[in-house]
Amino acid sequence: MKTKTETNRFVVFLFVCYAFVVLAITLYPTGHIFLPDFSGSRIQTSFVPFLKFKEALTTIQTTGLPGGAQDSLRQVLKYIVTIAYGFIANVVMFVPLGIFLPLLSRKMDGLFKVTSVGFAVSLMIELSQIGVMMLFFASKRVFDIDDLIANTMGAAAGYIFYAFFHAVLRPVKRLAQA
Repeated sequence: MKTKTETNRFVVFLFVCYAFVVLAITLYPTGHIFLPDFSGSRIQTSFVPFLKFKEALTTIQTTGLPGGAQDSLRQVLKYIVTIAYGFIANVVMFVPLGIFLPLLSRKMDGLFKVTSVGFAVSLMIELSQIGVMMLFFASKRVFDIDDLIANTMGAAAGYIFYAFFHAVLRPVKRLAQA
């Protein structure tokens, strides 16, 4: 049976590995090293929430569905799928943070605290991407408010997942010790 210290060391080790992967994904200057590269997708800094989704839907509305516009409609739909994939990937990427924070610190005992830290970490990453973009002019790293929203949602979802399983497993652990 593992001691509490061994378990804590293992959790810290997993957190360090997770942090390394997140930094590699978000700051690597030529784009995602672990995720597919959607060549041809527009990459731009965005300070307006969900602007890319709005632009894609506006393009669909103006293009319509005439027979000659099917290729451009396919491109727009591919762009929407790319945007949705990126948004979901950002949510999923921060779920572990919402789980690790309460495991690593007793002070991270609430949804607001974990979500706030998730927001702060995401903001630091997004601001760092501006620096990476300036250092490597050809970089695909840009500030995107949608990433900030998705990452924060992921941290919150991770904490909710943690809190649920913590509440379910606590009585089971007490029964096992009795």
